[in-house]
Amino acid sequence: MVRGPFAIWMRNPALADAADKLGTALRKGKLDVRLFELMVLVIARHWTAQYEWFAHAKHAPKAGLSPTWSKRSATAASPNSRAMTSA
Repeated sequence: MVRGPFAIWMRNPALADAADKLGTALRKGKLDVRLFELMVLVIARHWTAQYEWFAHAKHAPKAGLSPTWSKRSATAASPNSRAMTSA
């Protein structure tokens, strides 16, 4: 089963193309990599987009998000801002 916005994008190629262009602009833009990974994980968690979550969860520690934050958000616990950084 495909969940979240991906189910809609599969049925609307024009919308999927626009979403892909937005994602590319965000990845190649000036957004800090930590904020980008945080954004992806929060959205993936909200929509229960498991593929997207697992594809990006491994990048979270490399981007500066703490493993504690990733684990708490994966289990739907409310991660706090202090637990977000690995420092």
